[in-house]
Amino acid sequence: MLELVAERIPARFGVDPVAASRELAARCGATHTFDPREHDVAGAVNELTGGIGVDTVIDCVGSSGTLDQSWVLSRRGGTIVEIGVPGPDVAVNVP
Repeated sequence: MLELVAERIPARFGVDPVAASRELAARCGATHTFDPREHDVAGAVNELTGGIGVDTVIDCVGSSGTLDQSWVLSRRGGTIVEIGVPGPDVAVNVP
């Protein structure tokens, strides 16, 4: 099923500080993977999408940093799927 979806989406990004997680993302169809500690993810995604952003962001962490980055990465009218459960003290900065 993932392969059928992957064929229809030209670029898929995986972002994780753990190398094994990035490798899994690549095996599942990510065309680009990034370690957020070593890369300007927003800058790279901006460059790779021609400044448009991505259609869908899936955040599996739920921290204030990943929530904020989700808004930066998604295109206008895009979708953000929040799987991670933010704690009660996590603030979301919606632009």
